[in-house]
Order: sequence, then structure tokens, then C-alpha cells
Amino acid sequence: LTSGEIIINKNLTIDGSALASPVTISGNNNSRIFYITSSTVSITRLRFINGASNEGDPGDWDGDGGAIYLQNSSTVTIDRSEFANNHAQYNGGALYIFSNSSATLTNNVFTNNSTLHAGGAIRDSSSPSVIVTGNTFVGNTANEGGAMWASSGTEVLTNNTFYNNTGDGTLYVWEILNLNNNTFVGDDGVTVRNSFADLRMRNNIIGSCLVIGGIISVNINNWIVNGSCSPAFSGDPLLLPLADNGGLTPTAALQPGSAAIDAGDNSTCVTYDQRGVARHDGDGNGVVTCDLGAYEAGNMRCSIIQGSDYAFSNQSNVSIHVNPTAGSDLGCLYVDEVPVNHPEATGITNGLHLRTGKYWHIEGFQSDGTTPANTFNVNLTLPYTSADSTSRVCKWLDGGGAGFGWDCDDAGATHTTYSTGVSVTRSGLNSLSQWAVGQHVGPTAVSLSALSVTSPVPWSAVVAVGLLMGVGLWYTMRKRVKNWAD
Repeated sequence: LTSGEIIINKNLTIDGSALASPVTISGNNNSRIFYITSSTVSITRLRFINGASNEGDPGDWDGDGGAIYLQNSSTVTIDRSEFANNHAQYNGGALYIFSNSSATLTNNVFTNNSTLHAGGAIRDSSSPSVIVTGNTFVGNTANEGGAMWASSGTEVLTNNTFYNNTGDGTLYVWEILNLNNNTFVGDDGVTVRNSFADLRMRNNIIGSCLVIGGIISVNINNWIVNGSCSPAFSGDPLLLPLADNGGLTPTAALQPGSAAIDAGDNSTCVTYDQRGVARHDGDGNGVVTCDLGAYEAGNMRCSIIQGSDYAFSNQSNVSIHVNPTAGSDLGCLYVDEVPVNHPEATGITNGLHLRTGKYWHIEGFQSDGTTPANTFNVNLTLPYTSADSTSRVCKWLDGGGAGFGWDCDDAGATHTTYSTGVSVTRSGLNSLSQWAVGQHVGPTAVSLSALSVTSPVPWSAVVAVGLLMGVGLWYTMRKRVKNWAD
């Protein structure tokens, strides 16, 4: 924007979903982006960045809502959009909801928004209804309510993830707030502050909880890391870092063996997780029970019998055959399908190689379900509708072996078989990791042992290979240190 905020005072639909990439609107750190009044507005797949509302005195609208200011009984629906690096002087770093207005926010990402007072991403004031579903809040900052200040009406937050937000409470509660299956990573938590505040929470994972005024009227099967607010569970829930685990927004996955798996209350659980994955039997006891938080973990099968086959129907029918092995300590198998391409997948534009839209996190444990198994031998079968003689089941080395890359049984494929158009099997595995399946796969790691000092390869070629390896290593490490808070 070069001439100030855009005023919207009539009903409007802005839909960028048909475009290859979202439309980006920047306030250039000089202007709020949208001022919405007396209107019904629908926004889909836009990026609001560098909005700024830095003028006025406390309580003046000029200092509220860095990206969007909503007022005068307006209604806004925002879906699949991004709010990044917006700032408000006083309230609502990204979004300020005021004067009997309502908002429905679905599948959005709020990153690094800030305000000096209340609601680093969102401040709700004088609103009858705010519905927040499937969103991710990362690195937002405020004095009170690092992600959101909820101070009027009834707010319902379902299947959201909060990561590294800072302020007096990630959520600051002044009225009625319903929390259903949300995940708060690390110290992110909830502060109940006003005498009228009423927190109603079900099946959440929360870092901390503080009640200064008001009540907690509903407290069902919540995990609060520091043990505050009388939770059903406390301690380390074994969350993995924020990542693209499929779905429209980043999530924090549960590690295998987490006690939060199958710990929910089915009568109050949300049917699907933040990614849209259906709740299922995660601990292998034959009973479908939801997990706590916004992420539904994979499947664990225990009481493993050597010589038996184990199918994981909720993970696209991955199958594992356990070969008889002397001294085997394999007691449990864990499979978690991630419905996106592996971040290190090789591939080309037509979808060959390992970019098939999914990969699997597969592990073996001893009978306690938490201690890694050390001695076992299994055959792994992965589904693949393009399976043929060139198909491979590939193990991500994660820096092990000869170099960074994949082990795809490329040396003659002596351990690989396939069923045309159905699946590919890799036999004789004695270690597990992250796995992908594809075709026309070639080596992706270069071994120094492949270069002989007696070979006729010119030194210039050796230097070139070394330079390529260095660039590849730099690129890989660069990708690994990048996180969603950038």
C-alpha cells in the first residue's frame, strides 16, 4: 500500500484460492491494511504482511489492528490466509475485533505479529462470537496475551497450535473461552484474569495455566505441562518441533510413546485433528480413542510375534512382516503417515522419484512401547499405485551412512520386490527411520570411498565433486535450521 489503508464499507468477497500463490498485501510498516466497517466480508488465501497501526492514544482506533480493524457489527470470515510481521501500538497486532463484530478464522497462520498492549495476533473486544479453528500461531508478542486476548462474548478455539508466543499468557481470558483439542508447545499457556472469565477446556495440551480471577468451569482430560490448574495429566507430553505434517497449517506431532496418545475423552473430542486426519486407535489396544491436542499420532501395535504380519489400515495399509530373529527385543511397531512430500525428497515436476505426496515415520520399540528395539529383522511393504520394476522403498539416512541422502537398495535391488500398481516391499531391514516410496530413484549421496586416488579422474573433477558436496551440505543444513518462526 502506498496511500494508506483500504476502507471496506460494503459486503465483499476476496478469494485468491484459484491463483498459483497467495496475493500479498503489504502495509510497508507504515499503514494498516484493511479497515472494515458495517460489512460482511469473506477473505480466502491472502497474505497480510508489514501492516502497522502506530498512531493515536490508548483506546483510539488509530493504534489498534495492525493488519485489519473490524467494527460496527461487521462479520469477517478468513480462511487459508497468513498474517506476518504486523504491528499495532496498543491492541491486536494483526486483527482487532470491535463494536459488536464477529470473526470466523480457519486454517490461517499468524507469525511474528506484535503489539505493546493486548493480543499479539488477535484482540477481541465487544464481540458476540469469535470462532478460531485449525490455525497456527508462531512467535507473536504482546504485554498480555501473546497470541490472543479474549475479552468479550463467547470464543471457541478448536484444533489450533501455539508455538513460541510471548506475553503474560499466550491466551488472556476475560470472558467465556472454550478450548477444544489445542496444542500449546513449550511454555505457551493460558491466563484467566477477570472476575467474569470462564475457561472451559477439553482435551488440550497446554504449557502453563494461571487463574488470577474468574473460574475454570470445564476441565476434561487436559495435559498441563507444569501441573497447574488441576489437570488430568502433567509432565512432558513428548511433542516434536513445529513442522509441515500435512494439512493446511504447521503442527507439532506427538512422539511415539507419548502418554497423550489415546488419552482423550471421546464424548468431547473433535472428530478430526488440525490436519483433517480422523481420530483412530493409536496405542493398539483395539479401542478408538482420540489423542490430546491438535495432532492425532500414528498407530502402535504391540505384543509382536515373530513370523507374523502387521497391517496398519489407518496408515494407507502399510504392512510389516516380522522375520524370526534370535535375541529379538522387538515388542511394538509404530507407523505414522505424514500426508506431504518428505522435506528431503528427490523428484522432478511430473511426480516421479520420491515426491508421491506422503512418507512414513516408522519405529520399533521394546515391549514397554518407549524403549527403542535394537535387535530385529522385518520386511516393509509400502503402498504405491505406480509400482513397477523400477520402484524402491527408501530409508532417510538423516546424516548417517556415507552421507546425507537416501538408502534405496540401489545395488541391484536384491532386497526389493513389487506388486504391479499396488505396493513395493523391502526385505531384511534391521533398522527403521523415515520412509518414502517412488520410482526411477537413484543415489542421492556421494561417498568419498567411491573416489580412488589411483583412478584416472582428473584433480579438477575431484575438486568439482568436493565443491558440489559442500554446496549440498550447506543447503541441507540451511534447510534444517530453518523453522516456522522465521
